Amino acid sequence: MASHNESDVSFPFPLTEFEARFDAVSFLQWFKTIWAWCFPVSAAYVLLVFGGRRLMRAREPFRLRLPLVLWNLGMALFSIVGALRYVPTLLHTVRHLGFQRSVCEQHYTRPVTGLWSALYIFSKLVEFGDTSFIVLRKRPLIFLHWYHHVLTCIYSWYGLAYLVAPARYYGAMNLTIHSVMYSYYAVRAAGFRLPKGLSMVITALQIVQMAAGLFIATVAHLRFSAGEPCDWSVFDALLTGLMYGSYFLLFINFFFKAYVTKSPRSKKE
Repeated sequence: MASHNESDVSFPFPLTEFEARFDAVSFLQWFKTIWAWCFPVSAAYVLLVFGGRRLMRAREPFRLRLPLVLWNLGMALFSIVGALRYVPTLLHTVRHLGFQRSVCEQHYTRPVTGLWSALYIFSKLVEFGDTSFIVLRKRPLIFLHWYHHVLTCIYSWYGLAYLVAPARYYGAMNLTIHSVMYSYYAVRAAGFRLPKGLSMVITALQIVQMAAGLFIATVAHLRFSAGEPCDWSVFDALLTGLMYGSYFLLFINFFFKAYVTKSPRSKKE
């Protein structure tokens, strides 16, 4: 459906030749044949997490300060570059085609959007590594953490395999907020003190992201239900509602426990 050219997009820094010539169509054809691997990989992640916690019970926690700084710095840099590639293409679509068409028309077959969508969904596997630091350092592991990692990975892989148009918004929001979040983690891991309210702001931004995700899904479903062209389905609506609805409630619950009731346990988490 897409009808504008990414070469017209104003990026903060020039595209590489690989980005400009990426064969997104061929990649998507291949990816649809392997996308279901996200299920066994996610299951293995859960088994390793809880198996690792059991193994660490009788062991002293690892410090891992330098690896943690480098890890968060790397994730921050990836998220920043990804956001600076992904967000301009989305804004260009909104500017030239309008908001509703930007929600309902998939652009994953375009080189830049296709490439960074691919890098984004594979980064969901890399992000499983976040939990290894929690396990090895014997820090509290809350349900929201591993549930969020698993469901986001599965949804992202499904969304790209089946060209779920609104998922482009979800990737853009995720990369933008992760740019701030991982930067914050990197600075904290390095031992620098930051304003106490900054972590609260990041959690609030995540709650806003979940609310925005539900709103965008509603726009897509209304257009789809009205019989208008939209790369969307009833199953997409159910899956998106499950993911963003549960995230919204869990992040609000976390916000109140961490910043309102301020129990000792929630502060650690």
